[in-house]
Amino acid sequence: MKFWFDTLRSRLLLTFITYVLYMLLYFLTDEVMRDFYLEKHPVWDYVVDILTTLVCVFFFVQLSICYSKLIYRRFMSLAHPYRSLIVFFVR
Repeated sequence: MKFWFDTLRSRLLLTFITYVLYMLLYFLTDEVMRDFYLEKHPVWDYVVDILTTLVCVFFFVQLSICYSKLIYRRFMSLAHPYRSLIVFFVR
């Protein structure tokens, strides 16, 4: 079964959206992070931080999609329709 996020473009878009939400929450909740971004640091420090965070978020998104597909494939079967109904109600 194909999902809308099976293409690399969709996964990169999902990674970008997750990154923006993560940075927004991080900026609002962590004072040390705010100080880091609002003070003057070399540009390289910002680039390393952004790239490291983007890579970690990309891996998080990939693992989440893999786990979701695994759960979906495991519980959605015609052989066990009642178990599939539970998954439909829980979603």
